[in-house]
Amino acid sequence: MMIEVGVALKGEGGYDAPADRKAASIVVDFITPETETSHWYFWGMARQFAVDDAALTETIREAQGKIFSEDLDMLEQQQRNLTQFPDRKLLKLNIDAGGVRSRLMIERAIAREQVEAE
Repeated sequence: MMIEVGVALKGEGGYDAPADRKAASIVVDFITPETETSHWYFWGMARQFAVDDAALTETIREAQGKIFSEDLDMLEQQQRNLTQFPDRKLLKLNIDAGGVRSRLMIERAIAREQVEAE
């Protein structure tokens, strides 16, 4: 999965703004098989803003580490399900980082709605 993000101040051209007037990044997540029942999960980010800011770099690393630990938990749960129920083909549909992130976002939105309804 590849996500490209670019933003600029209002009136500066948005996504199509000149490089010196916007913040942009490309994030790449991908999973590759290791064995029949395990995989490797890789992540990379190229950013075009504050690249010399060590504190910001560390903040991004910490935030992504938290996200990856959530992804890893979800992927490990899916792998346990596949091992336990190998004939259930539907379980194989969401073995990807994008599916994991989407599902977490949906679960959080539902939880918020439930809290607001109470």
